[in-house]
Amino acid sequence: MNILILDDDKLNLEINYTCIKELCQKYKLNPKIFKFKEINSDFKLLLKNEVIDIAFLDIDLSNGNTNGLRIAQQITSKNKYCLIIFITSHGEYALDAFDILSFGFLQKPLNPEKFEKLFVKAIVHYQGLYKKSPDESITFTHNRDKITISQSSIVYLEKINQQVKIVTKAEEFLIYDTLKNIKERLTDNFLEVTNGILVNKYEILLANRTTVRMKTGEVFFLSRSQRKNFSNKISK
Repeated sequence: MNILILDDDKLNLEINYTCIKELCQKYKLNPKIFKFKEINSDFKLLLKNEVIDIAFLDIDLSNGNTNGLRIAQQITSKNKYCLIIFITSHGEYALDAFDILSFGFLQKPLNPEKFEKLFVKAIVHYQGLYKKSPDESITFTHNRDKITISQSSIVYLEKINQQVKIVTKAEEFLIYDTLKNIKERLTDNFLEVTNGILVNKYEILLANRTTVRMKTGEVFFLSRSQRKNFSNKISK
């Protein structure tokens, strides 16, 4: 497991690093911990050569060319399962952080109890990801043929009259079934954004309180009735 800490304030950086090291010792973890105060050549090389599993990112950086939000996008473009935790003194960034699906959000000055709670939640989530098979499949009938595909290849599913359209990264299938029946056979990685549409949460690019944009370009309206449930499940 690789953990990244990025904070342009040296004191905060060392505090975060010490807290994480102590929590790793407490919970008997042995990750690689990378800490950076600035975006330099070593940092860029790290992102190129390593897969980051958990990232603690300061949103405000003294380098005006980038910020923690943009760094998060770079990290998740390589590892869509990376757990992003934003740290900042500006509460107004909370909504922007949600927009790129951060796992959590901490405001300075850090509260040790909240820090530990979120850290433990991230570890449990990380361990759960890798206990599950990444290639769980689903089988259905399409044009009288039995088709089996990896669930991770599905971008979204949409109810169309008496049929369900299954859209993968490579192709589409229109099958006679109910969305309810299919949902019961899917993992909890699929979230309902509005009546009749399920999306793979790992194929979401951006989300806010009203819309969900997929990495493949589709944009779906997030219904008011699903907002709370969606925001609760997206970080689990």
